[in-house]
Amino acid sequence: MKRVIVLVILILIAIGVTTWYYQRPEQPVAENVTEAVVNFVIDGDTLNITYEGQEEELRLIGIDAPERYNEDGSSNENGRIVQDYVKQAFPKDTVIYIEPGEQQRDKYGRLLGYVYRDKAATDMFNLELVEMGYAEVLTIGPNDKYEDMFIRARQKAKQEGAGFWKE
Repeated sequence: MKRVIVLVILILIAIGVTTWYYQRPEQPVAENVTEAVVNFVIDGDTLNITYEGQEEELRLIGIDAPERYNEDGSSNENGRIVQDYVKQAFPKDTVIYIEPGEQQRDKYGRLLGYVYRDKAATDMFNLELVEMGYAEVLTIGPNDKYEDMFIRARQKAKQEGAGFWKE
């Protein structure tokens, strides 16, 4: 009888692990990540960083977060919410890892990249903002490496009413 109980428990554990593995969020496989340090958060999709010894603005690829202020200068509550979320994720002197885009700078001279919290590059922050419902997908070629992943994350966030999709 004890063997049957042990066997049932092992089968349930195996089912649980298999279910978890196949339901976990999809994550990218990053290449060429470089370490940087966050100086401060500019807005929901832009950071001021120290990168290769230089102060830089880093624009997160593949996403568009609400602006902190509307064009008329009035405060945008959604922009404040996402900016606060990013500030909480990246306080001053936080070490981040950047996978640069195929096009490494935009027309404003900002560095373009995918941001990871860990050196192994298994936790992309750009994707997290979409999954949380705090950013929309914005694809500007040639930086479209993870476009499909971002689109799937947006669809799931919309279906679940995450973040700004609640409204």
